[in-house]
Amino acid sequence: MKRFYEILLFSLIFFISCSQNDYRKYMEKGEYEKALKIAEEKFKTNPEKKVLADIIYLSDEKLYDTKRAVLHTKRYENIRGDFSGIENIVGTLFYNYSLSFYKKGENDSSEYYLKKAEHFSPENYKICLLFGKLYVKRNDFENAKKFLLKSIELEGNNIESYKFLGNIEFLQGNFEKAKNYYEKGISVDSSDCQLLMNYAELNMKTKNEKNGIEIIKKVISIDSTYFDAYDRLVKYYYKVGLTDSIFKYLNLYENIAKRKTKEK
Repeated sequence: MKRFYEILLFSLIFFISCSQNDYRKYMEKGEYEKALKIAEEKFKTNPEKKVLADIIYLSDEKLYDTKRAVLHTKRYENIRGDFSGIENIVGTLFYNYSLSFYKKGENDSSEYYLKKAEHFSPENYKICLLFGKLYVKRNDFENAKKFLLKSIELEGNNIESYKFLGNIEFLQGNFEKAKNYYEKGISVDSSDCQLLMNYAELNMKTKNEKNGIEIIKKVISIDSTYFDAYDRLVKYYYKVGLTDSIFKYLNLYENIAKRKTKEK
């Protein structure tokens, strides 16, 4: 009889062990939805930290269902609350969820989840950058600058922060500071068309129109379909009365647009 219970206990342990690892086999095969469903079932009865990390990975990174991962994370927070060892994973999850609200213009929800992200990953430069963008939307430029500068401290090759800092200084009439930030951003990536267009606009504003025009032409050389560059050139040439240049760039853009349409 004792031998029977030993065998039964061993079988039960083996079964539990196999069922716990089943979802990882599906992960290895790339069957992410199936893996996630099994992991979720396991998580219902035994909310383990390691399983939560796998659920976040499957939901957020592989299936792009961030909300699903957030719901499980909230449940785990209420039951266990111990995120040691997976703080950055959870921080990235809340950042992604915050970003989804930011893109929809739901700024209060974005800020709420961004604060949760900051709690878990205070050294993530993307979190500081998004805080900066949120404050820009609210015209709170001082707080925006504080977070954007912190974002650069954490990641120096972060052109988005340079771009936004340049824009803020431009709007506030601090043209030298704006120039400094734009040029730092360009030193990191000289092919960012939006950054170059902002820098060109600064040159136009400060009466350095020749340099501004050359920068806009550089944008077209980088991306021949960048409509804003053609639009800005046409407006400038209209202002100074250069009719030939107006038609040149209008025709050039029209021909490129037709070619792109045919390629599709």
